[in-house]
Amino acid sequence: MGALIVIVLLLAALLHWLPTWRRRGLWFSVTVAPGFDALPEAQAALRSFIVPLGMLAATALYLHANWLRLPERVPVHWGIDGAPNE
Repeated sequence: MGALIVIVLLLAALLHWLPTWRRRGLWFSVTVAPGFDALPEAQAALRSFIVPLGMLAATALYLHANWLRLPERVPVHWGIDGAPNE
């Protein structure tokens, strides 16, 4: 569990600093004016990724904590009688 927390924290730090490691004239592969990354629109675009990444991290933590409780096989198709198909 401790290794997973370290990995999640390192990934969060990487995703936090990643925009500062790119070429200044590019913003998500689009050429922009110098100084665009300091504008409120650019900061809002980066903040919009917090919720999806948080949801992904929460799902990963939930699965890690409950992995042994999951069934080995999960039915994905049921017959007309409601019984799972093999």
